[in-house]
Amino acid sequence: FDWQSPEAAQTSADIVAAYKVEKFVFISGEAVGAYRAEMLLKSVYRALLLLTPNVLLVVDHIHLHPASGLKVVNAFFNMREGVLALEENMKLFYREAVLERSDGDVCHIMWRGSDNTQTGMNASLMGYEYPCEFNTRRTQVLNVSVHLTLPITRVAYLLFCGSVDVSMPVFQHIDEIGASLYVYLDGAKYDVSIATAHASPHSRVQWLGHPGFATLTLPDANHIKFGIKLPEHDQNYTSADAHVIPHIFVASMIGAGGDVVIKMINKSSDFVVLRYPSKELVLPTGQQVSMEMVDDPCMWSAQHHRNLTSWFENVYFAPRQTLLGYAKDSVLQVLNARPHAEVVLYCIDGRMNSKLALLSQLQRNVKVIYVVRDPRSWMASAMKHGIYNEILKIIHKSVISIGCPRDTLPHWYNKMRGEASKDKGADPVLLLTYYWAANMELVREYEQLFGKHRWLTLRIEDLVSTPDATASALFSQFLKMPFPLSSYHHLMQLTRSQLHKLMLGEIIVHDKQEPWRDTLDEGALKTIEDVTRTLLEPKVFHPQ
Repeated sequence: FDWQSPEAAQTSADIVAAYKVEKFVFISGEAVGAYRAEMLLKSVYRALLLLTPNVLLVVDHIHLHPASGLKVVNAFFNMREGVLALEENMKLFYREAVLERSDGDVCHIMWRGSDNTQTGMNASLMGYEYPCEFNTRRTQVLNVSVHLTLPITRVAYLLFCGSVDVSMPVFQHIDEIGASLYVYLDGAKYDVSIATAHASPHSRVQWLGHPGFATLTLPDANHIKFGIKLPEHDQNYTSADAHVIPHIFVASMIGAGGDVVIKMINKSSDFVVLRYPSKELVLPTGQQVSMEMVDDPCMWSAQHHRNLTSWFENVYFAPRQTLLGYAKDSVLQVLNARPHAEVVLYCIDGRMNSKLALLSQLQRNVKVIYVVRDPRSWMASAMKHGIYNEILKIIHKSVISIGCPRDTLPHWYNKMRGEASKDKGADPVLLLTYYWAANMELVREYEQLFGKHRWLTLRIEDLVSTPDATASALFSQFLKMPFPLSSYHHLMQLTRSQLHKLMLGEIIVHDKQEPWRDTLDEGALKTIEDVTRTLLEPKVFHPQ
């Protein structure tokens, strides 16, 4: 193995899931990226389930491309202390490895294939010594070689110590997308079901009945679901909801922090993010739907409404086919890189905010995450980073130029329109405050229209100050999807490293989320608080 070679530098492996529920621990990982491409491996997936402190179940899943020439795979188990030996269990006709530790305890390793035999499996022992701190250390290795079958090979290993009475793992059901098996511990049966097609949320739902990664059925018939938390006392929530992978739409005002949420979600392999309007992706334009119509807060014609609704339906249902005419190759490459992922649409500049009601009428299970920011912090950033003129253009384009009848606009849109139309020029603070309030006024209406199961108003301050709790609730309670470690780690980096910037160029600092204190004078603060107080939860404001 040449660890200095370019190929070695490009190898990778990922922790897919890591969950502890009650006393049980489930960890799984994908290692296909650690092998050479010419081996034609589709998946090398290992799942570990700690049933008790002394009993560990390991399930290996190897998926080969039909043209792969691989014949054998080896699994290695390293032991640094004690005496390791191979023994024959004459009663049950299988081989096992037995480790006698220096403290007198005895540990066992048992294995079998998905045909519930050890056919095509060979075991051998190896040992070597190497220098350590004071003298030498000896490591013993159990090498289990398995003859591969096309296209999928699965092997179960059971490792246990002490006086526990265990049985060999028994495979019950196997499929391309999962495997089910059981094991007896001290006479009690434990059923385990693992979705080995872990990269496809739909396959996980098909195999497990939920979008997590594994299910453990206990002797008392209770189910432990690893990767998903389901509410128990919600009258509006049914078991059928666990079988639906949500389509996600993320929106916010420019600079409110929607990009932080998107970066976190995009780290989940269950989703693929499409940003629009951008150089890579635009909404359909022309006589049917134009960006001016999207900006326009007035009602569309029925035909305009149907056209854009149909476009969203098609993007969520068949994104690759739908976007062939609207997206550049880079977008299609992103989609093809995650063929099983669900599309997340992110409106990067807020121009869809007045049209989000149409999403409530889609046939798909669309959930909207709307990111808001304390108006004082948003105002301070907008003034500091010079986006006032950009917002003024949006306001003129969407309200003034189109000439909407005054009685068709919500209250704060009318206020914004009046301020922007002043001959002597608008008061920047007042205009931006009305702009924020107009958007928040719509948010409150949407919360009622969509309901709490399809609409989430997320404060960026909560995500920055308590990232773990807020993001975990977002995934498990609202999306009802696993909260992956990759998303968690990326969120912690975004909110703790001070390296990420919002769209306005402002660096996120978790312990300094009130930039308005150094930017806005007392008069501006009073204007903002007087206008926006009724649109926010009381906890947002903490006057000093």
